[in-house]
This record gives sequence, structure tokens and C-alpha cells, in this order.
Amino acid sequence: MTATKPEKSVFGQLRAIRSLARDVSGAKPGTGARFSTSKSARDILRDLQRRAAKIQSPHPEPVRTLHHLSCTGGTLISKCVASMANTLVLNEIDMLSEIPFARANNNFTPTDLVSLLYQSGITPDPDLVFELFSKSIMSIRDHYQKQGQAVVLRDHAHSHFLYGPAPRAHRTMRDALDEAGIDCLTLLTVRNPVHSYHSMQRMGWHTHMQPSSFEEYCQRYLTFLEAYQDAPLIKYEEFAKSPRIVMKEICEHLKLSYSKEFQDVFHSFKFSGDSGRKSSEISLRPTLELPTDLVKEVRESKSYLELAQRLDYSVIDSPH
Repeated sequence: MTATKPEKSVFGQLRAIRSLARDVSGAKPGTGARFSTSKSARDILRDLQRRAAKIQSPHPEPVRTLHHLSCTGGTLISKCVASMANTLVLNEIDMLSEIPFARANNNFTPTDLVSLLYQSGITPDPDLVFELFSKSIMSIRDHYQKQGQAVVLRDHAHSHFLYGPAPRAHRTMRDALDEAGIDCLTLLTVRNPVHSYHSMQRMGWHTHMQPSSFEEYCQRYLTFLEAYQDAPLIKYEEFAKSPRIVMKEICEHLKLSYSKEFQDVFHSFKFSGDSGRKSSEISLRPTLELPTDLVKEVRESKSYLELAQRLDYSVIDSPH
């Protein structure tokens, strides 16, 4: 029996591919490259680089994504996630958000390529924007994976679903990551829609929707849930009542290392979107009395019943 030659080690394969890539990148037409193909040298180089990256990191970490609408406790939960060991949270991402560019004619944003594209006087192609985003996230994930850190992306769902005359038709951040072949672990957090809408009213953010009504809000909330219908869901109220128990569930969903000390350190994180809770204590706060006109809107809303049923919240039928 003839013995077969052992396969090259991963490192041996990697060295061979890198050597081949150097040969191709340095080869000139007609100089006798080491293989003949209809592909250009640049295409071959890219293929080899992809193969090298795959061998070097055969099992890339998934990117974790958090999604929630405004005034639903999302910043608090994101800070607590950031408090977990070896976890990096990138906060409030929306590459196609129109909100910051309404008054951004001369903003100083030297590190933000997308903002600079807008400031140059053009509206960049969404496909280009998502390509830049996906490649950046892949590089960030790979870099911090080597350091043993998990990357969590908190998107800015308000820009996508609650801004303008209708929810944005373009694909979501997670869709872009999926299309780029980046594995994701996704989690939604929600809050009773009557209370979250009331909080938005008090901040003046409900006017970002046209029309600015509770019925419109419920319709958009349903659209948001539909976009992430496959993702597990956590209620803000349950988190506020039992933060340690629910935080363990969140870590299990996202495959993060749980750290019981998170309640002592979460308030040290300074995130944008921190419009609500200022206390360093996690607890369910008293429900504010609802304005009479909002109670009327709630009672007349057709979409509210469907939304409350879908989220398993009791229907509010009183001014308290």
C-alpha cells in the first residue's frame, strides 16, 4: 500500500497562498506567471486573499446586533451589555440615517467617510454605503476576535422606522451584514408601546413621524417587529424588575460571558441616546399619568390592539 502524503498544515497552506499572492501581484503581462487563466491578476489576488483570510480565521465570531425603538430602555440595556467581560458595543448605528445631515453642511467629521460624502454635495449610493459599513465591521470583528472580544452593534432604529413620512424602504443594517456573509446574533428589546410613545411625546420626538399620531406609531412598531420577526425578544419591564435574571438571558441569546458586577459599572458608559434614566439604580419607575388626548388616541387606535397582543402587553383602557 502506497502511503499518501500528509496534507499541509493550516500555516503551510497560508504561507503557500501568501507566496502565490505575492507572485501574482508582482507579475507583469507576458512574463510567465505561474498559472494561466482568463481571470485578471487582480481578480486572482483577491481570490487568494479571501482564501488566506478564511484559513487564518476559519471560524469567525458572529457579530451581535441589538435593536429597539426610541424610549424603550435601549440605552440602559446597551450599557449593561457593554459591562459584560470582553464585550465591545458600538452605539446607535444607521449608515443611511437622514437625521444628522439636515444641518451638517460644515460639520467637522474627519473620521466619518459617509458624512464626508454627503458634505461633498452628493448623496452616496446606499449599496456603496453598506459595502463600506460591512467591510469596516468585518475588519473590526476580526481585529477584536484576536483579542478575545465580542463586537455588539446597537442600531438606530428610530432613523429607519420612526423618521419621515414612512419607514425607510431600504434594507436594514442586519440585512447588509447578512448579505456580506457576516454571521449575526440578533436581539430585540421592547417596552409597552403606550408608555414608550408617551415618553417620545415628552421628548418631542413623535413629530419625526408624519403623521405624528399614536396609530401611526403602532403601525411602524409592527413594521419594526416584522423586520426582525426571527429574533428573540426581551421586555424592558421584565429587565427593570429582575435585571440579573434577564441579563443572564440576554447573554445566553448573544453568547456573551455574563458578569454579575454589571449593575455596579453600567452607569460609567457614556452613550449617545442617553435621554432617559440618570440614576445608577436599575428598577421599574412609576408609570406617569397619560394626557387625556393620548388616552383618546389609544382607545381609537386599530393597530394598538394587534401590537399589544403581539407583544403580550395588557391593553390600556384607562387614563392611568
